[in-house]
Amino acid sequence: TLADLQLSMFPECGDLVAGLPARVYFAAKNAIDKPADIEGKVVDDKGATVALVRSYHDGMGRFDLVPDPRRTYKLEITRPTGIARTFELPAAKTSGCTVQSVDDFVSARPEVRVAVWCSTPQNIVTSAVLRERRVSTVATAVRSGEPTVIALPVPAGTQGAVRATVFDHKVQPQAERLVYRNRGKDLKIAIKPDRTTYNPRDKVSLAIEATDPDGN
Repeated sequence: TLADLQLSMFPECGDLVAGLPARVYFAAKNAIDKPADIEGKVVDDKGATVALVRSYHDGMGRFDLVPDPRRTYKLEITRPTGIARTFELPAAKTSGCTVQSVDDFVSARPEVRVAVWCSTPQNIVTSAVLRERRVSTVATAVRSGEPTVIALPVPAGTQGAVRATVFDHKVQPQAERLVYRNRGKDLKIAIKPDRTTYNPRDKVSLAIEATDPDGN
């Protein structure tokens, strides 16, 4: 039986912006820092439910919401039962931009795509960076409150976490998102011990083997 939970919430692009669609990711843990699966709801300061919440794996999940600048929000836990504590959502900025990844879990497309919303019409620059090396940059005009899908070309076979950053016309960062490309096509590391069991203070020898996606 759980009496309390730890809950961390992470807006997808770093911040919530009033009036703009947002995804909020969360991770729930119990009192001994282990994953805790939860269900719940997000309510505003008037008690209205604006989103339903359910973890999908190891206490982690996400929910969608469009913050109203006149409201504040908190997350209430409905399962497990008996959790009286509520969790305040991060406060929304009054203006800015948000970004969401356009799902491509198997990296089938030759580019990273993100959807961008901004609270005012403006010209933006979106940059894709991999391991601190810029791989593409796209300049775009966006309308107020309307989504713009931006395709960032990346080299064939790109593997790893691509950082997509949205800059305003003054080259100030407004929103950022990591998009992982070609999951499973990185190095494979195998660690093999010389024995199946050990006693305290026994000498341990490990064989470590690294192979690329082709098995070399």
